[in-house]
Order: sequence, then structure tokens, then C-alpha cells
Amino acid sequence: SCAECTGARAGWNMCRNLQWVVCAARGNLPGQDSANVRFAVPPKDLDHRAFENPAMIPDPADAWWGEPHWERYAVSDVFFGEVCVLSLICRNAEQLFSVERGDRFVCDFNEAGFGELANALLNRGA
Repeated sequence: SCAECTGARAGWNMCRNLQWVVCAARGNLPGQDSANVRFAVPPKDLDHRAFENPAMIPDPADAWWGEPHWERYAVSDVFFGEVCVLSLICRNAEQLFSVERGDRFVCDFNEAGFGELANALLNRGA
């Protein structure tokens, strides 16, 4: 449930992050009064080249893990994942890539898109 996304017991991993993004897109996070999402970094400003060149990541704390990058998630990866999820579960995903920093984005939640994402994640090894 979305109520489980916050608090001391929540913990963090990519599954919890997926839950949090879906709850935010639906406007169901505790204390969230609408489905508005605001971005400190607009999705249109994401630069995939940082995956190949960690020197492009401005904050060293966000850089890759010491192990090979393809085996672990780095802090710098998380926002990419969140934007990918939103682009799959929001009918108005094209608007994601036109918002500016601080603009409100309201996801037009797409149950079918969410179902496709869930199916892909659950059947990834099949």
C-alpha cells in the first residue's frame, strides 16, 4: 500500500522506489494532496552519457559504485529509473519531457501501461 512508502519501517530498494513512484503518480502518497509531481531536474535534462562516463556526474556522491556499474545501482541511476517508470505508466508521458525545473506534472495514470510494466517485471526471466 502507499501508506507503507514512508516512515522508519519503509527502508529502500528499487522495488520500494517503484512502489513510491507509482503511488506518487496516482497521488496516493501520505500527505500528498494531489497527483502533482515536481522535478528538481527536468527529465528532458537527463543525460544517458553519464552511464558511460561517470566524470559527467556533477556530485561525486552520486557516482558509480566501486563494483562494475552493470552489477549494481548507483544513486545517479535512480532518477533514470523513475522517469522510465513514469513514461510507461502515464498516458501523457510526452509531457514529462517538456516540463521545466519546478513545474508541476500530473500523471494521467494508465492502468494498462502499469499492467504491462508489472507483467514485464514479473516475467523477466520467463
